[in-house]
Amino acid sequence: MKTKVVSFLASGRGSNFRAVAGRIRDGHIPARTGILICDRRDAGAFAIADEFGMKSYFVDPKAYTDRRSHEEVVVRLLREHGTDLVVAAGYMRLLTPYIIGEFRSAIINVHPALLPAFPGVHAQ
Repeated sequence: MKTKVVSFLASGRGSNFRAVAGRIRDGHIPARTGILICDRRDAGAFAIADEFGMKSYFVDPKAYTDRRSHEEVVVRLLREHGTDLVVAAGYMRLLTPYIIGEFRSAIINVHPALLPAFPGVHAQ
């Protein structure tokens, strides 16, 4: 059986990303890490990806005219790296039906609060 590739979307310091990727690295989750994609250039998650030896990408939403165009680039990168499961680990963007459809039944959202009612790092 092929080992599943888990890739990550993050926006901030990366504590949720570290927790899940660390469990994969330590063998507690039977998978291998793929890539990290951030929508903020200053996301702390980039340092964690470096620490774990993972490729990471900044995909600037402001560089695209709409959400779909931005997500098309995100999906392309995820596919290029063989992603089987996407973990949105503190990713602070609403995902459109496009990306949800591309990874139907293969996206997990890890966030400490109910969105959109309680956004932000200190929501809980």
